[in-house]
Amino acid sequence: MSTAERRVLLVEDDPMHAELIKRAFEDDPAIIITVAHRLDEAIAALRRGLPDMVLADLRLPDGRGIELCQARDYPIVIMTSQGSEADAVEAMRAGALDYIVKSEVMFDDMPHVVDRALREWRLQLAHERANRQLQTQYEIASALATSTTLQEAAPRILESICRCVGWPVGELWRFDESAEVLHRKAFFSLDPALRTLEDVPHRFARGEGLPGRTWEAGQPLSVTYPADAPGERARPALGELGLYCGYGFPVHTSDGRTFALFTFYAPSIHTADVDIERLMSTVSAQLDVFAERQRGEEERRRLQAELVERERLAAVGETAATLAHEIGNPLNSMYMHTQLLQRRLRRMANVDPSITEGVALLLSENLRLGSLLQDFRSLSRRGSLRLAPVDLGRLLEQLLALQQPLLGSSSIEMLRELPPGLPTVVGDEGKLRQVFMNLVKNAIEAMPRGGRLSIIARVEDGRIIVEVTDTGVGIPEGVDVFEPFKTTKAAGTGLGLSVARQVITSLGGSLGCESELGVGTTFRVVLPIGTEADAQLDA
Repeated sequence: MSTAERRVLLVEDDPMHAELIKRAFEDDPAIIITVAHRLDEAIAALRRGLPDMVLADLRLPDGRGIELCQARDYPIVIMTSQGSEADAVEAMRAGALDYIVKSEVMFDDMPHVVDRALREWRLQLAHERANRQLQTQYEIASALATSTTLQEAAPRILESICRCVGWPVGELWRFDESAEVLHRKAFFSLDPALRTLEDVPHRFARGEGLPGRTWEAGQPLSVTYPADAPGERARPALGELGLYCGYGFPVHTSDGRTFALFTFYAPSIHTADVDIERLMSTVSAQLDVFAERQRGEEERRRLQAELVERERLAAVGETAATLAHEIGNPLNSMYMHTQLLQRRLRRMANVDPSITEGVALLLSENLRLGSLLQDFRSLSRRGSLRLAPVDLGRLLEQLLALQQPLLGSSSIEMLRELPPGLPTVVGDEGKLRQVFMNLVKNAIEAMPRGGRLSIIARVEDGRIIVEVTDTGVGIPEGVDVFEPFKTTKAAGTGLGLSVARQVITSLGGSLGCESELGVGTTFRVVLPIGTEADAQLDA
């Protein structure tokens, strides 16, 4: 027999029978027997703590031992001095593991009865646990199959895990890699009284609180008294609500990258529960498959969008070629003749001012149409890039110096943060100058009544990030300013930002936009740091 301590509650009103049963276990010191002579005494003992097993007489002075089967939290064997088939059927249906008739032989064999019942109870628990885990895996698979994002599926996943394991509170956290913090994306509680935890802090840094410590460890983590743990000072409700144990479980992709993690809280958690580890490993594998499916779907959408964009640009290219041929040449001829007319008018006396103004307007519109044709050409083909190291700090300083007079006359304050000694980038200096000129020009035009223009540059993870921010009118939600022919300006063509993004992307960087209507807009240019050697490799 096992030497592990086992606590048995013996509910027997006959002192002689109780003594005979206790005597049967004299050779097994691991069995600790507590005797209750009445049903109410047994119930009181169970409230103080659950035993490993209950041996209960069928008939007691204040009730029937079968009533103890209702809890189903422990194995129970029903005993009787006068057995009947009806009593046996009733006991087994109530949940008893065995039904025995008392006798001297049975009293002597009681250690084997207890061992057999405990083995059967363990098998029963394992079977129920396996069924619950299979059901949980099915529910999680169903949630993932019917959801487009992990955040959408997360509440159902948390509920399934909490109900399976019996944890009262569960949370799902995702990483914000740029800010190096965890954000809580989903919360679930079995008990409505515990939902106050939903209002406590939603973000943790690495090493902070149970979520941050699990992130730092990169493996399952169990802690006690999580409210007292570093970083949990803002969550005192954990201890107040009786949640003294926490369990963190990171979710890894097949290549070992951690992309999410779970935290659970409960009054107590068995840290060495192999079944829980196995369940959470299976959940992690399910989420990895889901994440891979998401990545594949996102890649498919990206390629599809790229194909559509290429087809559209090809159509624009054909249009641009036609425009350049059919309109470009006549436009140049018109421009030269209009210039000639303007010179002759200047030499003439008493010319009606409306005529000179009209000629000037013709020249201006001619230039605008020529610029539009050039934008068409730039958008429809990448063109050749003259790659060389570019001192971005010097380029920006020169550009801002040129814009300084215009800023002063427009009541626009300029804030610049250009650290000295910015690394170089590999690019086409002329095209980069055009990009930043476009961004600054757009920012100025967005502030007709004045405001603040900020140009901030910084180095981060081998990249130079330049942010151009205005405090202007902002961009309406839903407007993609990088889409060709989309513009928020009355006189704009909607091609400048499309061309700018194409230039930055061709240099291995990115151009993004954040805007709030009535507050302002920030354009963020990200370019990889590059040297002369890089330029030669790319050439």
